Amino acid sequence: ACSARKATLECERAALIGQVNLLEERSEVLETRSTTLGIDLQVSGERATQMALETERLRDEKRIWEREHLSVLAEWAQVEHENEVQGRHNAAVDQQVGELKAVLRLESEELARDEQYALEMEARLRDSITNKECFLEAAT
Repeated sequence: ACSARKATLECERAALIGQVNLLEERSEVLETRSTTLGIDLQVSGERATQMALETERLRDEKRIWEREHLSVLAEWAQVEHENEVQGRHNAAVDQQVGELKAVLRLESEELARDEQYALEMEARLRDSITNKECFLEAAT
C-alpha cells in the first residue's frame, strides 16, 4: 500500500512538475509579450510625443498665417481707403477743372466780343479819319 501511495505521489509530483514547467513557459511568453507591449507602448509614446510636437508646430504655423492674413486684410483696407480718398480728390479736381473750363470759355467768349468790338471801333476810327481827311482836302 505504501508503494502504491508512493507511485501515486510520484505521478502527482510529475504532473505538478509538468504544470510548473507549463506555467514557467507561459510566464516566459507573457514576459516576452509584456516586453513587446512595453516597447510598443514606448514607441507609441514617442510617436504621440512627435505628433504633439508636430501639432504644436502646425498651430504655430497657422498663427503665423493668420497674422499674415490679418496684415494683408489691413493693408487691403488701407489701399481701399486710399483709393476712395483719391477718387474723391480726383472728383473734386475734375469739378474744379470743369469750373475753370467754364470760366475760361466765358472769358474767351468775352474776349472774342471785346476783340470784335475793338475791330469795329478801329474800322469806325479809320472811316472817321478817312472822312476827316476827305473833308480837309475838300476844304483846302
